[in-house]
Amino acid sequence: DVGFRRLIEHIEPRYSLPSRRHLADVCLPELYNVVANHIHELLATDITAISFTTDIWSSDCKHH
Repeated sequence: DVGFRRLIEHIEPRYSLPSRRHLADVCLPELYNVVANHIHELLATDITAISFTTDIWSSDCKHH
């Protein structure tokens, strides 16, 4: 939002915030690859059990 942009501009005027497009096209895929590789490395070890959990109380899907 405008307030955040003003804050960043005040704190460090030389910093240029990345665009939404850059975040979606570059940053998120890079982060996904790092996490996916880490998970693959963990799964390649001798795992005896895996547990998954979810929290539907904070999900927006519960209202639909």
